[in-house]
Amino acid sequence: MRIYATVNDRTARRSFREQKHCKRPLTVLDHTLPAFGFNIAADETRTYFVRVVRKLGAANIVLGKTTELTADEARGKAVAEIGPAQSERKTGPLMRDFADEFIHRRTHRWKPSTRKSNLHLLRRTILPCLGGLRVAEVNRADVQRWFDSLSGTPGVANRALPVLSVLSVMMTAAELWDLRPQGSNPCRNMRRYRMKPRERFLSGDELKRLGFVLDHAEDRQAAAAIRLLLFTGARSSEVAGLRWDWIQGSRAVLPDSKTGPKTI
Repeated sequence: MRIYATVNDRTARRSFREQKHCKRPLTVLDHTLPAFGFNIAADETRTYFVRVVRKLGAANIVLGKTTELTADEARGKAVAEIGPAQSERKTGPLMRDFADEFIHRRTHRWKPSTRKSNLHLLRRTILPCLGGLRVAEVNRADVQRWFDSLSGTPGVANRALPVLSVLSVMMTAAELWDLRPQGSNPCRNMRRYRMKPRERFLSGDELKRLGFVLDHAEDRQAAAAIRLLLFTGARSSEVAGLRWDWIQGSRAVLPDSKTGPKTI
């Protein structure tokens, strides 16, 4: 239940008859600053709060208990929170804040392994460069500058392409959430670096030496896993995560993999 009053030290200490008829905590809002007030819990604990509305949504910020702050101190803290929130609504959130919201709302759709690797690269490669920019301000030059900063190591840049895809999805989400103009995705038509294809096979002598080492390895399970990798061409994660109930004769039937269900 909500009621309005002039929030001051006297109000913060007084009893309210509405409490007797209210099964839920009572909220007292200030007449002159409605976003500011205090909650009265069932155990009579009273806590000052301010409700701020940012570009990514509204939230209540706890300022402190009425036994810890005077009403004027709590009001000052409330005003200090409201100002930046109003500014953010006009200019939009920073990329680092938007990334947190995006992760919370969207990444549950990714597979656990994909989520882990993408978030690692996102935090290690994109946010250090773009995190301080406003979502609405990120342009193609910013994205190209970030990508060009990896030009000394093209392999790293190409491994960052999945993260570039994530950034593109983020920018599309920003458009849907009205944080950017429609059709302004700065990742559109970004091109990868050219790399010389690398192909390496073990020679006959190398295979013999590897076989000798595996025959005499102390860790028999690791040696078996390496042999399975050699003979099947499976991914290391697929072999490391194998379960006996997935083995059917001479095949391993994986219920899930990077590309979906798979038979090795």
